[in-house]
Amino acid sequence: MTNQLDRKKNKSISLQSAELAEAVPQVLSNRIAQIASPGLQPSMEDIVELNRMWSEKMLATVASWSEINSECLCYQEKVMEATAKSSSNPWMMPQAFLVSSMMFAPSAVMGILGRGLEPVHKVAMANAERLAGEAKS
Repeated sequence: MTNQLDRKKNKSISLQSAELAEAVPQVLSNRIAQIASPGLQPSMEDIVELNRMWSEKMLATVASWSEINSECLCYQEKVMEATAKSSSNPWMMPQAFLVSSMMFAPSAVMGILGRGLEPVHKVAMANAERLAGEAKS
C-alpha cells in the first residue's frame, strides 16, 4: 500500500534520476576535454579545477553513504520497535520480525534511494550548471 508520501518520493527519485541521466554525460564530456586539452603540462587553473572536482565527488559520495546509513538505521529501529510491540511470546519473535520487516520495507527502500541520491544529484546538477556557464563565456 503506497501512500501520498511514497508517491512523492517515487516522483522525486525518478525526476532526480532523469536529471542525472541528462547532466552526467555533459559533465563527463566537459571534464574529459578539460583533462585532455592541456596535454602533459596542465595549468594551475586546471589543477585547481581537477582537485575541486575530485573533492566534490568524494564529499558527495561520503554524504550519500551517510544518508543511506542513517535511513537504514531508521528502518531497523522501526522494525525492531514494531517487533517488540507485537510479540510478547519469544517463540513468535521470528514471525513478528518478518511481518514488521515486510510492512516497512517498501517505504524504507524509497527512503534509502531518495536520501542516498540527494547529495550526488545536488553536486552533479551544480557542476552541470557551472560548466555550462563556463562554456558559454
